[in-house]
Amino acid sequence: MKWIEMMVKKLTARYISLNRQFKVQRHTIVYQSGMEDYVSVTIDCTESFSFDFWTKELTCEYGSRYFDDVSEAFRKVYGNITIINNSK
Repeated sequence: MKWIEMMVKKLTARYISLNRQFKVQRHTIVYQSGMEDYVSVTIDCTESFSFDFWTKELTCEYGSRYFDDVSEAFRKVYGNITIINNSK
């Protein structure tokens, strides 16, 4: 999904502030973090994942409708990442 690639590109940009909300196409993305190396993301208040930029761990927290696409988009940016799926 192209919008997911756009979202990941925005999330991984260096200029993004630590806590904010933005839109990608019709989807609302909430980005929360207390530090630069970790982010928790919610898509449309229904899907949630987190990414640790230091360990390259992508964790599905709840909901999984977009998780495969999110995983693939992060792999395009970072190559080999660890996937943890807590929604099963």
